[in-house]
Amino acid sequence: FIFKAFPDSMAKYIHPKLDKVSFINVYFEIYKLFVDSTKIKCPIIVIGAEEDIIFDFKVIKETAEAYGIGFDIIEGAAHNIMLDLTWEDAARVIFNRIQEKIVNKE
Repeated sequence: FIFKAFPDSMAKYIHPKLDKVSFINVYFEIYKLFVDSTKIKCPIIVIGAEEDIIFDFKVIKETAEAYGIGFDIIEGAAHNIMLDLTWEDAARVIFNRIQEKIVNKE
């Protein structure tokens, strides 16, 4: 779930801090794929990870298409983007998309 180049020392530091039931979230994420997109009324940001082995490019693209929006792929990132070395890239994408919504008042 993390980038191949992620240092073992960082993984060993982060792993004990994860909730003991964190692995269960993977199952919940998979089942969330069956959300009725017509009921979503708030702005959505779709972000994928280039090296994600859970949700591949096709799933990210289909998710974005279901909501009629674009998507971003974080290069070099794995599934746990916000715990990866690329977390700042993902945070920047989120910040930029929020800024776009504010400026464009969509």
